[in-house]
Amino acid sequence: MVRLRTPAGRPEESSEQAAILREDHREVLTALAALPPRRREAIVLRYWLDLSEREIAEAMGTSPGTVKSNVSRGLAALAEALGDKA
Repeated sequence: MVRLRTPAGRPEESSEQAAILREDHREVLTALAALPPRRREAIVLRYWLDLSEREIAEAMGTSPGTVKSNVSRGLAALAEALGDKA
């Protein structure tokens, strides 16, 4: 893995690393799109918007327990869809 240094000393990804990262993102988004809408919504609210279970429950009009269930089952489905990449 080659890391280049920027003038500020921050490591910069190589073109190869950037391409692999884009492919990984595409695979995650494809797997996410295949989830049932409520599971996808719960995961997006939790991990992309960093909302708490209570906030997600309010946004979705459901209970925190249902949010936990949707997130758990959604993550399990993503792990299965992504195989070793999860």
